[in-house]
Amino acid sequence: MTPDKYHKRIKGRFSAAFLSVSKKYLFPANYRKMLVVGCAASILLLVYFVLDWTLLSSRFATPGLVSSNHADFENDCEKCHDLANEVANDKCSSCHEKFGDELGVYTFSAHYLYRSDDYARIQAAAEKSRNAEKNCYECHQEHNGRPAEITNVPDAKCLKCHDFGSFDSNHPEFQFARERVPDDSALKFTHIRHTVFVSKFLEQKGQRANVEETCLYCHKAQADGKNFQPLDFDRHCQSCHLTASVETPLLDIRGASADEPGVETLGMIRKRLGPGTRWAFYLSPLEFDELGGRKVKKAPVYHEDPWVMENLKQIRKLLYPEQGLDGILNTTPNPQHPDFQARNKKIIQMLNEYAEQLRGRPEAEIQQDLLIIDSLITLAERNLKKDLQLLSSKNMNLPTLALNPDLTQNQIDGFLQVADNLTGAGNGLCQQCHRLSQAGIVSIDGDQRSLRRAEFDHRAHILERQCLDCHNIIPVTRQLGSDTSETKAIDVSATFNLPGVENCRECHSSGKTNSTCVTCHQFHPNKEQRGNLRLFAK
Repeated sequence: MTPDKYHKRIKGRFSAAFLSVSKKYLFPANYRKMLVVGCAASILLLVYFVLDWTLLSSRFATPGLVSSNHADFENDCEKCHDLANEVANDKCSSCHEKFGDELGVYTFSAHYLYRSDDYARIQAAAEKSRNAEKNCYECHQEHNGRPAEITNVPDAKCLKCHDFGSFDSNHPEFQFARERVPDDSALKFTHIRHTVFVSKFLEQKGQRANVEETCLYCHKAQADGKNFQPLDFDRHCQSCHLTASVETPLLDIRGASADEPGVETLGMIRKRLGPGTRWAFYLSPLEFDELGGRKVKKAPVYHEDPWVMENLKQIRKLLYPEQGLDGILNTTPNPQHPDFQARNKKIIQMLNEYAEQLRGRPEAEIQQDLLIIDSLITLAERNLKKDLQLLSSKNMNLPTLALNPDLTQNQIDGFLQVADNLTGAGNGLCQQCHRLSQAGIVSIDGDQRSLRRAEFDHRAHILERQCLDCHNIIPVTRQLGSDTSETKAIDVSATFNLPGVENCRECHSSGKTNSTCVTCHQFHPNKEQRGNLRLFAK
């Protein structure tokens, strides 16, 4: 190229090296192609975003559709996410936890307490849970589609704390089988004997009376078919027990001093006018037969007969004067299962009944006292709902009641004998089925649920197994009609007639029926207040 032509194509020179400067910008061929491709891609991406926003519900902008429970606010990201795109627990609790409990339904502490009712578990695990507390989203993964169940937590989340491995190999034996814990319901009950009686009873009524049917006569399923309704005397027992022919023996009438142990007559109870005795004015005097003012008997006798219960209560009051509020109850606590929370609820119920009976009294001082009583009952009810308030009572051992030091041993023995005669099994009375302790009927637990830490659905299982296929610790079918010493030893209410973990593994194992942790277990406690709509009303 000649110098003249070269100088026409350059704009000038720059730097000390006199480098040439072109008169126009030179576009490298590869850059030009990149620019064209980039512009085309940007246009296509813009079109996709428009289509995604208008037709596809912004699926490209989110990891996926949220579950159906959260679908109503799917496009309101701030409902769950903060500015850093994190999901804070506070966001979850704003909808899911409005119960005001001190533990927090979804905390680790509540999980330790769940089903065990043992506050010691919280204290023992406090240090561990301080660093192990999880965020909700770590277990409950969202954006996996509408049908996704975010409560189906994978086993890996559970195994970080519970190092059990798979159910079919390393899961520990159930506690009642491992520790041979007695199922002490405080009832004197034999399954085999009652199976025979119920079978004959059903036959007389023209109903099907095979062994399975006799089981289901007493073990009535709840509406969902999972568990069973509590046992109830009127529904299950009154056809045979405490019939119209049952009466008490002739009992001594209590004298003015402790040297004359006995029972109070209906007239004495009416005259004393003690708290909770309004029933005495409705009970017929014709049910009592007094002989010479020294002996009395009653017929018929009802289940939880108020006259029997009141006399037992007065005997306990004399023998054990330091019972406190526990003395107003009709039963004594079961030493094997002293459910203090249930007894506290019952005490409040009884106090409310006492207060109601006083409302009709015209005396001004009684009405003034009622205001104080009502305020104390309200305070007790409020504290009862706060589990932490019961920490001391739930973990306490059953106290040993001290006998009245003012009574002689002969006087004590005399009143204990009266209580025994009043409830004697030989007359078909209370002790035929119940235990007597400290001159009182031991409270029973009618709840038939035995697995405290797991869920079991009888409705789902009875399609594959019948009752006695699994509940065969007590040999009902094999020993039906027999009364051997071997049968008597095991056929008692304290026997857990439940199978161990090996029975479950016959179906629930790898490659067979589902055996994940959440198949049987829940992490969070029961939400007892979920039905309280006032908590959610705005």
